[in-house]
Amino acid sequence: WLGSDAFDILLLFLQCVSIIMSFDLQFHPWVTPLAPIFTLAAFNMDILNPTCVVAWDYSASSLLQLLLPIVVLIVSVVRQQIITCVIKRRHDGQPVCCDRCLRVPSNQARATNALIANTTSFMYLVYTELVVKSLTPFQLITLPDDRVVMKVAPYIEAWSTEHIGLQVVPGIFGIMVYVIGVPLTAVVYLRSLKHQHLLADDDTLDRLQWLYGKYHLRVYYWETIVLVRRLVLCVVLVCLDKWPLMQGTVSLGFLVGVLCAQFYSLPFRRNTSNLIDTAFIAVLINLNFVGLMFDAGVTAPEVLAVVLLLALAGSIG
Repeated sequence: WLGSDAFDILLLFLQCVSIIMSFDLQFHPWVTPLAPIFTLAAFNMDILNPTCVVAWDYSASSLLQLLLPIVVLIVSVVRQQIITCVIKRRHDGQPVCCDRCLRVPSNQARATNALIANTTSFMYLVYTELVVKSLTPFQLITLPDDRVVMKVAPYIEAWSTEHIGLQVVPGIFGIMVYVIGVPLTAVVYLRSLKHQHLLADDDTLDRLQWLYGKYHLRVYYWETIVLVRRLVLCVVLVCLDKWPLMQGTVSLGFLVGVLCAQFYSLPFRRNTSNLIDTAFIAVLINLNFVGLMFDAGVTAPEVLAVVLLLALAGSIG
């Protein structure tokens, strides 16, 4: 899923833009219509709303979001089992059932490595929404009638059976497995591989080259730093939603720190990738700063809106 350096950086940049534009800052009306477009980059399941077919609400979409990596894992395992059966029947290298969706590799080890690469990279790809959906069950507001409800789904009362069963329990699972478990497991496992001098091993590269292959060996863990970048922005989004100015200020300070770390480390093997990522971080800082200016009621907001739109257009183009 994460193969091309430039595409990976662009996709993760768009996810960060989506997070910042979800802050409770008052962005200019020329800018806010772009928010749903950037949300698509985060694989947000809220866009699915098949109410004309089945009963569908926020609980259904949030559960689907949290179960999405598991669904992908199950599909990949089933596909690998089919490939394994075909390999055992001496159909090595031949297309099976459908030439486009299932091509048999030359050996079972390659099939296993591809399975690991696909499932782990997909987990990183949808990490942003996994964090948000894991934290939002604990994002509560009080209505004028003194009822405490979920902010994103006001029809769900806090600590009701529906809230606990369909939101809190899956949220705790998401926090333990995704929010904490994914980056912690990645750091520990990569550190173990480095100590065993296995980062250059062929099997390891087949499985996890997407995770560290594009970075210098001295910063082999940098993909996890990029993951933590999105994690911090998501925590700011959810936990500081009652204080928009603090939300924007904390995020701005964090992004400036990210830019300094990028300048200091220059983690990518390719200089062009370092330049692209640095430019994208600068655009994120611009987006965050302009959002604060809009919220503060700056004069001539149209000028800032045009500058911001040009910066976003230039970064995507």
